[in-house]
Amino acid sequence: MSTTLTCIVAPANTIGIRETLRDWQAGGLVSDFLWISAEDMEMGQATGHQVKEGSLTAVDLRRLAGQTAYARIRLAELCESDMLGGGEDSPQAGNVFSSGSAGAQIRRIIEGSFGNSNVSPLRILLTGTNGPAQVEVPQSVGWHYLVVSPEDTSAPGVGTAPIDTTVSAETDIQRASQLAGLLGLWTGIDEAPLDEEETASYVRFRLFRSFFRHLSGDAVELDVRNKLLEVDTGYPRPTHESGRCTYVENPTGAARQAVSQLWSANAHILRSPREVLKESQSKEISMGEALRMLFSFLWASLIGAPAAWASRAVRGVQAAVASSVQSFVFGADHAAYEVVVSGQRSDGKPAGWQDLQTAARELERGLPGYEQTAHEELSGLWREYTNGALTLADGGVHGAIVRPILVNSDRAVMRNPRDIVPNPDDSFPALKGALGATLGSRDLEATDIVAIDDQGRQLQAESTRGSELSREAASALHMMAQWREGNSQTYSSLFGAELSKAIHSHRNELAELLRRMRDAAGGGSAESAQLQKKQKRLGMIMRVIAVVAVLLIGTLALLGGVSVLSWGWAGGLMAAVALGWLIASFIVFMRGQRELFRLINRRRSLESQAEVDSRNITAVLHDLTRVTDAYSQYLNFTRALGHFIHQPFGGLRTATDQETESFSDLPRSTAQGRITTDESVAQETALELRHGQFQAGWMDSLWSKYLNEAAVLIGPRGLELRDDSDLLFRVRGSGDDSLLSLWADALDEQSVSSHFGDPTWESARQRLDREPPLKAVRTRLTERVASTKGAVSFERFLAEVGTPTSDPIGETLLDATAIAADTARTQKEFIRTAELGLGRAVVHVQMTGPVEPLSLGFSRDRVESDHAVDDDSDFSKPFGDAAF
Repeated sequence: MSTTLTCIVAPANTIGIRETLRDWQAGGLVSDFLWISAEDMEMGQATGHQVKEGSLTAVDLRRLAGQTAYARIRLAELCESDMLGGGEDSPQAGNVFSSGSAGAQIRRIIEGSFGNSNVSPLRILLTGTNGPAQVEVPQSVGWHYLVVSPEDTSAPGVGTAPIDTTVSAETDIQRASQLAGLLGLWTGIDEAPLDEEETASYVRFRLFRSFFRHLSGDAVELDVRNKLLEVDTGYPRPTHESGRCTYVENPTGAARQAVSQLWSANAHILRSPREVLKESQSKEISMGEALRMLFSFLWASLIGAPAAWASRAVRGVQAAVASSVQSFVFGADHAAYEVVVSGQRSDGKPAGWQDLQTAARELERGLPGYEQTAHEELSGLWREYTNGALTLADGGVHGAIVRPILVNSDRAVMRNPRDIVPNPDDSFPALKGALGATLGSRDLEATDIVAIDDQGRQLQAESTRGSELSREAASALHMMAQWREGNSQTYSSLFGAELSKAIHSHRNELAELLRRMRDAAGGGSAESAQLQKKQKRLGMIMRVIAVVAVLLIGTLALLGGVSVLSWGWAGGLMAAVALGWLIASFIVFMRGQRELFRLINRRRSLESQAEVDSRNITAVLHDLTRVTDAYSQYLNFTRALGHFIHQPFGGLRTATDQETESFSDLPRSTAQGRITTDESVAQETALELRHGQFQAGWMDSLWSKYLNEAAVLIGPRGLELRDDSDLLFRVRGSGDDSLLSLWADALDEQSVSSHFGDPTWESARQRLDREPPLKAVRTRLTERVASTKGAVSFERFLAEVGTPTSDPIGETLLDATAIAADTARTQKEFIRTAELGLGRAVVHVQMTGPVEPLSLGFSRDRVESDHAVDDDSDFSKPFGDAAF
């Protein structure tokens, strides 16, 4: 990485300059620099202090060379003229910038250690009012020699005032501001006036002064940024290929349409097919079977056991019914059975959807032939569910099911995020006091339809009970109804309502099936008792018929034996009696056993129905497990989606996030200000920026970032998501180890970083500078400035800073001849402007042309030749009385 290093070598008595720059740096005005003490260098220590973020860090210059590649190094050696001793008649002159100075040593280290870095060497004389009478100025070439003008002025073209160098704090502040401009230290300005200028082959001094204006737009930028990116007051109307989206006029209708599209395509998730028993005719009793049953019944009647015979006739069917459900219904976990059938937990309280989920899983395990199966993945549903919410919000095509809403022929978007997903913070507070202790106490999420319905039924029942809590329950019920009314018709709530209906439907269906099978397995004991009574009566009748037949046959046999009747007649009559008995018994039996035959057919039908019901129970349990699993995923996805829908750009920023510190002790040449504006202007700017800033589908990239941020929010437990954020769509929604649940919990505790909105804001801010219609908006936004002198216009704040002039500089340092020759006139101007968001930084450095040392007002006649030497020698030029 190529950077710039600013290295300042200075004597100990200029430490106040360093501390001033350090304070400004902590406040965001000055960039990093390296400060090296000249005294340390004289002791052979090539160490200094890196000043970064207002803190000092000791560094070794040679080690620094191996850590970072610097494209440019600005080396500035300072000399404080007040520390140079000697008077006018002093035989020893103060030694300024000798070839063996600390700066020269540092330069040799830099050139030997920092490779191909471009070095800008500067030697800067800090003038004062108590300077020496005689100063030795070397003629070492290869340096830029500069003198800080000992004056303070607010802007070019404005009157100047001398700096009182007897006040050290004032002097340090003024000198620090001048050096910051000369060395490119002001934040946002990466260049310096002499970066690209070659050093001269002779020594000449240049007088310079600098000005700086820092206009902070942080507060206004923050206000406009938040107004642009916040959506609780309404989503932007994005543009698409055929125009600009309009707002949905009927949010409930649009939400219902989207939910209908989703569930129409995923109806199999709510309910799987059921098997229906085919209607069949009652099975007719064949003649052979009827005769077999007749003789069997006759024998049972003769031995006095007709009721036992009837019980045996239906026992086989009943046993078949019982065996098909005994291992499940009668062997099922009692607590799970009660949760499903009665809807109550073991403690008597209503069962929630979690209880139904647990009970369904327990009952599934008891099914004949149960095998452990993997969690049923519903990733397709959740992708389309979240895609549907995005489509409603931004008018884009995100999925294959929910299409953009059309109003006439124009795409439409929801205006209010609450019409898509209620705010996750909008929960119904837990019931308090005795009512909470009786009915349960926990906050209700606005989209937890099952829990809301359950608590509503409990409150309704309690309010009509006539107890001490009835009035409190009625009041809570009314408040909950009002709260629910604002959330029940949203996209997410309507989607969840279908899952809630499915859960209740499956529970009721399962309860009915279980009850029916228990009844079938129980066998209708009352019906059997009544049948046995009828069988006893029928058996007596059959016995009477049989006795009469036996008596008649016996009589006919006797008459044949005594020859009253011939055996031919007697035998014929006995055969007729026997036949009549058989016919009569058959008729009586068939008429008397109609109920028995109906019972047998019912039992056979029950057997078939039981087989179908047992298979349907399996299907319902699978459905109930799947739907309750889906409901847990729905709750967590809706929580996460709610945070995104209400804050797609992350949390809004506050003033403490980016406000630059203000300083009240700046010199006149340096000024800070901040843009102020009316709320209406900020709102107008945000609205203008929204137009054309958002395209249909603008949420897509933000949602992807949102998913990718999940691993960071969850922490170490979210390691799996770093490489596969789509895992969130495939995992279970409940359980302590559910990544989906952990993500939703993390979002409840901490919002997503506001940096999500940085690209959008940066794009919008650039449009303020680039698009002509928006430039006028920016002008209105930034036309007022609050400064230490009160509210001023933008132009008044800048004054002439940034405007080229040819004003004289530091005339008090020149002799009369130089002044008359207009040597003090500005010859070089360095003006740079940096856009700091909506704010601005302006650096303006003015320099004279090259000034011969003899032209300096404090010089005496030169006593040596004008021969210039290189940096390895020292050629002294004595000067007379100092004028500074």
